[in-house]
Amino acid sequence: MKLTIVSTVSLVFGSVLSTFTCHGAPVNLSVKRQNSNIKRPAFMVEKYVEEPTKKNHLQKLPSLKGGALSILKHPKILMKLGDVANILTAFFSTLLLMRTPFDIKPSTSHPCKPAYTSGGFYPEASVKHPLDKCYVMDGFCITDPTSYYENSHMLSFYADILMTIPLLLLRSKNLELLNSLNLNDYLLSKLKMTSVAGHGIAHLSLSILSLGLSPSTEAFFQKIGNSFLAKAAPSLFVIWALNSNIEKYAETVAPIVGGLVLGLNEMNKLLKDVGSQASIVEFLTFGVPCYIFFSAGIPSYDPRRGKIALAATVITTFLSINVLQVKTPANSFVVVFTAAYLVSAIYQVFFWEKTEKEKCAIPYAITAWSSNLLTTLVGWAIARGCTDLLRLGGHVLYDLSIPLSYFIIFYATKFFSS
Repeated sequence: MKLTIVSTVSLVFGSVLSTFTCHGAPVNLSVKRQNSNIKRPAFMVEKYVEEPTKKNHLQKLPSLKGGALSILKHPKILMKLGDVANILTAFFSTLLLMRTPFDIKPSTSHPCKPAYTSGGFYPEASVKHPLDKCYVMDGFCITDPTSYYENSHMLSFYADILMTIPLLLLRSKNLELLNSLNLNDYLLSKLKMTSVAGHGIAHLSLSILSLGLSPSTEAFFQKIGNSFLAKAAPSLFVIWALNSNIEKYAETVAPIVGGLVLGLNEMNKLLKDVGSQASIVEFLTFGVPCYIFFSAGIPSYDPRRGKIALAATVITTFLSINVLQVKTPANSFVVVFTAAYLVSAIYQVFFWEKTEKEKCAIPYAITAWSSNLLTTLVGWAIARGCTDLLRLGGHVLYDLSIPLSYFIIFYATKFFSS
């Protein structure tokens, strides 16, 4: 009996042992021990040796050290990048002034109509120019020119006024941050933001003038507009305001009045014969808007601001009346704002103090590319493709690019400075 039990237990134990043996448990243990002694292939060893060597070589390049954003630690490189963008801005601005035929008086009997496939047409077949035909005719890119409320001038007025509101709100809520980012004194000053509204008011004036006035209203404005007091008083006031220490006038009232003065100047040109000689008052009324927007392109802390803006104003006014021979209100408007970007670009490259410029290296580079050059290229795109852009509002695209570029400056500077 005992023998039977022992044999039975032996058989059971043997079957269990054979079961583990058949499943390879002992074999797996031995394989595991053998695998632990296996060495890595030679190529894997080389990979781990070479990788830190490559990194060491890359770390020797300052532009790649710490990643692509390491360039932000090199102000001189950022300043050169900004200078490149401003040189391009000055080049394209000058080229646009040279290529636009300001001495052509548009034909009101043959308005430029949208012709999206033909590229528009000139009022006279003899007029040939590389710029878009609708742009050359109008001096702008005007959609719905007979509409009192939907032409491009009015659309620009709506856009400029509406965009000025969020710009001023952004400034009021982030004033300390603007100071810390070195934006408040110059690149995103209050004068620049309110100049957007002044720009829109000037468009409003052009819209009213382009559609004409009733005989009685025309006579009334002619009487007021031709008086020396009406022309000289606003001009003298704006010049005083810009040079005063009262921020309310220097940063807010001046650009708005500048827009009104520009409209007054254009009204005077519209009511006078094209062949008449310009008076000293006309030089003054044309120069004041130049002085305002040129001043916006120069930091308020620069003691040379007034002299540089005044010198640029005299040169631009002389060229506009005697060289470019501007014949229409719209064209004189083009000269003012194209020259404003030209003057700003020249100042930032050649006249801005290097120490101040280095402090603003990051916002300067961003401003030069995302505002100065971008807006100038938008102007060129409209000049070259006005006919195809009429469906999108024409010139309003240019006006929108200005405040939008200011938002880009703020948020991009905030991102990269952090």
